[in-house]
Amino acid sequence: MTDEERKNISVALKEMCGSSGGKYLLKHIDEESKQGWRDFIDLPVDKKTSKTSYDYQAKYKVLENLKDWIDTEIKLGGI
Repeated sequence: MTDEERKNISVALKEMCGSSGGKYLLKHIDEESKQGWRDFIDLPVDKKTSKTSYDYQAKYKVLENLKDWIDTEIKLGGI
């Protein structure tokens, strides 16, 4: 990826995050991620290794990783 492409991605993601739709999307991601964490925490101890447990953990981790990726891409572009 060229520096120009990296900067273009950074600018586009920053603009998306600042838009009303982007703010709504990021808020939804936060809420879903927190709900996944709460669902995992609320499971009884004997269910913490179940498929449901892994689904809740994945929901939390995937959404957190998505937010981290957006932040990283913005920073890498120097924005």
